Amino acid sequence: MIYYFQMFTESRLLNNGGPDYSSSTYMLNTYNTAFRDMKFGYAMAQSWILFVIILILTWIVMKTSNRWVYYESDKGGRRIGMTYRFKTPLQYVALLIGLFIFAGPLFWLLSTMLKTQEQTFRYPPEFLPHPLTLSAFGRLFESMPLMGRWIGNSFAIAGSVGLGTILFSSLIAFGFARTKARSRKFLFAIVLATLMIPAQVTLIPLYLLYRDIGWYDTWLPLIVPHVLGNPYFIFLFRQFFLTIPRELDEATYVDGGGYWTIYSRVILPLSSPILVSGFIFSFVFSWTDFFSPLIFIQSEKLQTLSVGLQMIMGQTSHDFPVLAAGSFLALLPIGVIYFFAQRYFIEGVVMTGIK
Repeated sequence: MIYYFQMFTESRLLNNGGPDYSSSTYMLNTYNTAFRDMKFGYAMAQSWILFVIILILTWIVMKTSNRWVYYESDKGGRRIGMTYRFKTPLQYVALLIGLFIFAGPLFWLLSTMLKTQEQTFRYPPEFLPHPLTLSAFGRLFESMPLMGRWIGNSFAIAGSVGLGTILFSSLIAFGFARTKARSRKFLFAIVLATLMIPAQVTLIPLYLLYRDIGWYDTWLPLIVPHVLGNPYFIFLFRQFFLTIPRELDEATYVDGGGYWTIYSRVILPLSSPILVSGFIFSFVFSWTDFFSPLIFIQSEKLQTLSVGLQMIMGQTSHDFPVLAAGSFLALLPIGVIYFFAQRYFIEGVVMTGIK
C-alpha cells in the first residue's frame, strides 16, 4: 500500500494520469503541481501529507504484524526463526502461478524484440516468431541517434554511484560498527530515522537548492547525494561489519596499526560479499532511476536511458519491437552483473546481521 502511495513512474509513462486524470496517482499530481503549475508551496504541503500517511501505515503494520507471523523457539525458549501461519498444500501451485506472472512479461519482451513490426499485430500472437530478426535494434538506433549516449550516461552515473557507495558508505559504517565514540549510537539512530522520510518529501527543497547553486541540468544531483552516504547502505555495511570478530582489531592494535589499517587491511578484505552486494544494489537503483533524471536534468544529451525510453515511447509508440529492444538494452546490464556476481550477492545478503 505504501508503494502505491508513492507510485509515479508507471502512471507517468503509461498514460500520464489520463484519461481526464482518472488514473493519476498522488505523486504524479504532486509532480504536476510543482513543475507544471509551478506551485512549489502546494507541492511541499502535499509531500508532507504523504509523509504523515506513510507514518500511519507503518505504525499499523508494526502493531498488526504479530498476528500473521510467529517465531519458533528452541528448547531454551529462544527465538530461532520466523514461520508464516498460512501454509497450505497449494503453496507450490501459488509459487508456479507467481513465477508465470513475473517471468511471463520477460519472455514476451524477448519474443517481441525478435519480431517484425507486422508480426506483432498477428492474431493469434506468436510466442516463438519465425523468422527471427534483429532489425528492431537497427530501427532503434536510427530513430534515436542519442541512444548510445544515453547508455553511456547511465553507465557513468550508475558506476560512479556504485563505487562511491562502496567507499564512503562503508567508511561511515565502519565508524558506527568498530569505533568507540560515545555518540555513535545516537548518530546511528538519526541515520536510521532518515530512512523513514520518503524522498518525495525532500524533492521540492532539493530542486530549489540545486537550482540556486548551479547543479540543475548536471549529473551532480544524481551522484553526489548518493555517493556521500546512503542510510540504507550504511546500515547494511554496519550489520555485516559487526559479524567480523573484534579480536582482529585487537591484533592490529598490537602490531601498531590504527583505525585506517583496520578498515583498509582487515575489514574491507573480509567484506567482499557485502561490498559486491552494495555495488549491485546501488548500481541497479541508479540505473533504473527515472524520477531524479526527469526532475534534475533538462538537456537531452545529459539524460539517462530510463528517461530516454520515455522519449522512445513518444516517437515510436506503435513500433513494439523497437520498444522491446530498448527495454532489453535497459535490462541487459543488470542481468549480466547479477549473473557474474550472484555468489557474492547471496552471501552478502544472507550473512548481514548474523552475529
